Amino acid sequence: MMDETQAYSSEPLPSFRSSATDAFKAIIETPNWVGNLLWLTIAGVASSIFIGQIAAFGYGSELLRRRAGRPDMPNHDIDSDRLGDYLSQGIWPFLVALVIQFGTSTVLAIPFGLLFVVGALAMGDIVGLGAMVLAPLVVVASLLASLLTVPFVIRAMICQDFVKSFDLGWAINFVKLMAGEMIFSAIIFFVLAWLLNLVGALACCVGVFVTSGWVLGATMHLGAQLYEVYLSRGGEPVPEPALNG
Repeated sequence: MMDETQAYSSEPLPSFRSSATDAFKAIIETPNWVGNLLWLTIAGVASSIFIGQIAAFGYGSELLRRRAGRPDMPNHDIDSDRLGDYLSQGIWPFLVALVIQFGTSTVLAIPFGLLFVVGALAMGDIVGLGAMVLAPLVVVASLLASLLTVPFVIRAMICQDFVKSFDLGWAINFVKLMAGEMIFSAIIFFVLAWLLNLVGALACCVGVFVTSGWVLGATMHLGAQLYEVYLSRGGEPVPEPALNG
């Protein structure tokens, strides 16, 4: 049992960078990597009914809290005996992500909807051109919305409290310190995930179930890395509750 809040050293962590490649490698660089891929595959398949996403968030929560401020900690395997704990710990970050995504989608839908309507009326039959102009803006806006989601979800995964997750000051500080790091990591991660899923699709489409779960697990590891980098840059650690196991 760990203390109610994690004790962090007053010494700053050595500066380092996140690595999307290492996030993917972390899944298979443990003794029970086959079991990790199996459970992540099941989580990926079950994501359509949200249970898989909640369980993955729960695994990510433990990963974050075990490694936060301790980047030299070895990666730990998914424990099949703790699936219930993963589900209970994953519900809060899942709900936080859901609320933020709903809010940002609603906010973005209004201006882009108006732009599309105005463009369609102004250009008459050239609606397709309007869509082409708006498409890059939608992609950029979606990327920015995703980046804004990251600090709130990371905070929820650690503090395990819905209300305390929405600390705007902490989130702004996280973005200030980590904006460039998040954008660079997200681009590399997207390319690697696309290539991995392409390989899975070529494997008679069956492999895509494995690769989608792999990507899901790698996402949790990348989140842990980003938080570690944030702490190394003098970021304020998130107080965390007791951790069993």
